[in-house]
Amino acid sequence: MFNMLNMEEKVHLLVAKLHFEIAEAKNSEYEQEKEQDKHTALRVVAAQNYFYSAINIIESIFAKQEEHSFNHENRMSKIHEKRNFFSEDIINLY
Repeated sequence: MFNMLNMEEKVHLLVAKLHFEIAEAKNSEYEQEKEQDKHTALRVVAAQNYFYSAINIIESIFAKQEEHSFNHENRMSKIHEKRNFFSEDIINLY
């Protein structure tokens, strides 16, 4: 069971990294784009990927502690319930 949880933690960390890389790339494109429609769309895609990167970091922390959240509402409740897993900065940002 430990190996499975460890694998789940690693998967969440990898997904977080990939979302972050996409977000950084789209943010760079956003900074260069002059066409307003593309400019806005790139910003939205970057923001979505930054958000899901953060979600997967949170899920990796839960996985390390043998926890899991099932949706955004449940995650918020679990973060407050298990606040000792997180720094106050993370809790306040989320």
